[in-house]
Amino acid sequence: MFRDVAALVRPQAVAIVGASSKRTSQGNVVIQNLRSWGFRGRILPVHPSADEIEGLPACRTIDALPAAVDTAIVAVPAADVLQTLRQIERAGVRSANVFANGFDAADEAAVRAFGAATNLVFNGPNCMGLVNFTDDAPLYPSRPSLRLAAGPVALVAQSGSAAISVMNTITSGLSKVITVGSEFQVTAADYLQWLAEDEATRVVGVVAESIVDPVAFAAAAERLHAAGKPLVVLKVGHSALGAVATQAHTGALIGDRDAFDSFLRGCDIATAGDYDELIASLECAAIARRMVRGARVAVAGISGGQTALACDVAEAAGVPMARFCEATRVAVQRALPGTPGHNPVDFGATVKESERNIRDGAEAVLSDPDVGALALLQDSQASLNPRTCENYLRHIPHYGAVGERADKPVVMISPTGEAVHPEVTRALAGSRVPVLRGLRPGLLAMTNLARGEPGRAGAWA
Repeated sequence: MFRDVAALVRPQAVAIVGASSKRTSQGNVVIQNLRSWGFRGRILPVHPSADEIEGLPACRTIDALPAAVDTAIVAVPAADVLQTLRQIERAGVRSANVFANGFDAADEAAVRAFGAATNLVFNGPNCMGLVNFTDDAPLYPSRPSLRLAAGPVALVAQSGSAAISVMNTITSGLSKVITVGSEFQVTAADYLQWLAEDEATRVVGVVAESIVDPVAFAAAAERLHAAGKPLVVLKVGHSALGAVATQAHTGALIGDRDAFDSFLRGCDIATAGDYDELIASLECAAIARRMVRGARVAVAGISGGQTALACDVAEAAGVPMARFCEATRVAVQRALPGTPGHNPVDFGATVKESERNIRDGAEAVLSDPDVGALALLQDSQASLNPRTCENYLRHIPHYGAVGERADKPVVMISPTGEAVHPEVTRALAGSRVPVLRGLRPGLLAMTNLARGEPGRAGAWA
């Protein structure tokens, strides 16, 4: 059912077909990226006349490549792709990344037919390759942001622009970013099943314009869920105009929204409605504990206005809010004198700040049987005045301590989408408390912590 994509993702020897001796082509950029990142394998440019490309000795033909080449970068026009793939296959190269777009119907049919018959595994076309952060292997024809860091989140996207948006926004670090383009042969499902075994990956996001093989996708999702790795899918093309744009981009026919949503629900796959929700869900799942299915969310913070707004947002988004039992209400009032003791909890309503015990109050909330997760609202924007930030940092460590001790997820949400202040990030480092940006994305990310029950996707497949 699945193709082995190991040679694509973790190559030790990379051939570059289509690099230029006179200008900076996509192939040249891949070479530059590999060298600047300190790629530890061999880089083997192919050029019919140049002795060197980017300071590296060049092979004159694909047939002249040495043995044991894991993957080839195919940076040639669409009309030349099929011939190039055949030469790569003949040379014994194990895999290829094809960047080209603009295939006519005949060329597309021929490349797809070749892909169905060959043992050569190839990604694309109409893609931006992939970036393996774990092994310093950027097989990527553009310039990755310099602020990117290795981490536990993997992304599989059909669109290169989707990969750019997520790469340049996510803060929890990336293991792999893979763009699959038009999926003439290898599909997103092939990568998902490989990522289920990847030790560097703890959570996987997908930006999908279509799903080529739902059965394979469900089977791959089951492998991820069985490995304890959450999967979050952002489906593009739900609207009528979006579906038209998606078909124009990938050439895929898109099923109706109800059928697609039913498929994801049946597989118990977490979903997101836009990039902000996807990123929040990935950052949350990478750090926080899982939430029990059917449990509800409690909200607390130092501002009554913010906690009230969070309840409004939760209701509109369909996020279930917990109702405290009497024992919890009494315990919260004991820890926070002057507060009503119900959900949401306003830490700032305590009559005397000296009597405020945020840690005990939060732990009382988490002990309630109806509470599955605790959202702590806290302005954490990078633009905070230093004095204001210093004031907030007096109680943020209490949130981290609660998160470390709790057996339920504890999540801090900064109510706007601005970047988080680095001092806040440092204060919560290692605490199992993620800091999410935006009320709606943050609250929806918490509900996604209950998704991914093993067996559901497997039953669909």
